[in-house]
Amino acid sequence: MKSCSFLLISILFLLAAAVIADTPLIRTTVSDSSRVVLIAQTPLLWESAEYDNLDFIRFTGSPVTDSIGYPELPMITCLVAIPDSVTPEIEFSYAGLREIQTDPVYPAPAHILSTEFTPAVVDSFVQDSTAYISDQFWPSEPVRIIGETRICGQRLLKVQLFPARYRASDSTLTTVSSINVSVHFDYDALPPDNSDFPITLPDDVTSYGGFSIGDIDRDGTIEIVFGTSDGFLHCWELGSCDAGYTPWPQFQHDDGRTGVLE
Repeated sequence: MKSCSFLLISILFLLAAAVIADTPLIRTTVSDSSRVVLIAQTPLLWESAEYDNLDFIRFTGSPVTDSIGYPELPMITCLVAIPDSVTPEIEFSYAGLREIQTDPVYPAPAHILSTEFTPAVVDSFVQDSTAYISDQFWPSEPVRIIGETRICGQRLLKVQLFPARYRASDSTLTTVSSINVSVHFDYDALPPDNSDFPITLPDDVTSYGGFSIGDIDRDGTIEIVFGTSDGFLHCWELGSCDAGYTPWPQFQHDDGRTGVLE
C-alpha cells in the first residue's frame, strides 16, 4: 500500500512508541476530520539514589525532564500532524491517579566535561533552591504543547506528557496510569484542496504505537510503517521526501530514547 502524498498518511504522526511491542504505550483511538485522540499508558519505574548522604528517588526506563536543578521526571514527547490552516486546541484527562509521600525526586543534573581520567561527559549534581521549597506541582500541567516543527513539509504539533509530577514542599508525588489527549481543530477552516485530508481508519480499527521511518525498499525515498489493531502492518511511501532526511526516525527520536528534536 503506497501513496505519493504525505497527507494521505493520516492526521496522526505520533512518533512516541515502537510499532511492535508487547504492550503499546501509545495508541490512537480517533483520527478524523476534526481531532486526534490518543491514549498513553504510563508505567513508571524508579530506584533509590543518594548524593552527599541525602536519599532521593530517580526515575528509570523512560526519557526525563532536563530542566537543570528541577525535579527529574518522566516525559513523553509526541508529534501530531495537523493541517496548516487550523488553530489546534488540546484537552486531556487521566486515569489511575495516585498521590504518595516519597523521598525527594533527584534533580535534573548538569552535564559537564570531566578530564580527570579519560575525557567524558558526566553528571554534575545541581539542586535549584527555589524549586525544592515550592508548594506547587512540577510540571504545572500533565500535558502541554511546547511548539511546532516540520518534517518533509508536514506541520507537526509537539506535545509533552508528564505521567508523574512532584511537589517539593511536602515531598508529594502524583502519578497516573494513563493519559487521554485530544487535539482538535476546526476542519471548516481547511481550504478546498485539502478536502481529502485526513484519511480515517475503518471503524473499530486503531493504530498501535508510533511510526518508524526509513527507506525500506531502497528506492531513494523514505517510507513510514505502522501497525493497526486489525493485525495489519501499513507502509506509506513519502514520494516527496529524500531518504537522507529523517530527523525523527524511531521511538523517542533516537537509540538513546532522548525524545529531543534538535
